[in-house]
Amino acid sequence: MVEAWFARLNGADIDDPLLLIAAERWSGYQQPETAEKLADAVAALAAAEGVVQRLAQQQADGFFDPPFDTHLPKLQAEARAALLVAKERVAAATPKRLEVSWLLEDASIRSAWATAGHGLRRELIRLLVRRIVVSKGNRGIRFDGEARIEIHWLDEPDPWVTPPETPAGGSD
Repeated sequence: MVEAWFARLNGADIDDPLLLIAAERWSGYQQPETAEKLADAVAALAAAEGVVQRLAQQQADGFFDPPFDTHLPKLQAEARAALLVAKERVAAATPKRLEVSWLLEDASIRSAWATAGHGLRRELIRLLVRRIVVSKGNRGIRFDGEARIEIHWLDEPDPWVTPPETPAGGSD
């Protein structure tokens, strides 16, 4: 597992999305209060986007047909304002500079790993990995990590989470 982690980092380019995720998570680990602020801002943005989407769906479903159409402009303005405020909160909470240089060099990665304790090693793995699944083995057969370990990287969709269904006729 650890060698797969090293290989994944060593195979990353400077513009690899996984590297950006790792840098953001490392920044969050280094400054937990900033990470919490960003997580709150992202949650507020998701909520505001949900309100906009729900409002658009209600309008498409005819919920605001006359005589209820008089309420629509006010609701749209409130939803738009909440969305803009949420986007500004995310922009303000997002770290302006992410340090990824140490993630690009094999020697620095291995040095960080070698000097880290068990807790920090877990955090280093969490920079890139969403989940590790180890399948059941057979008794008496030597452990074969490549055959039994499945690594779910953070830049890939989570196979354990089903994406929400879009309504019929809707599009993303």
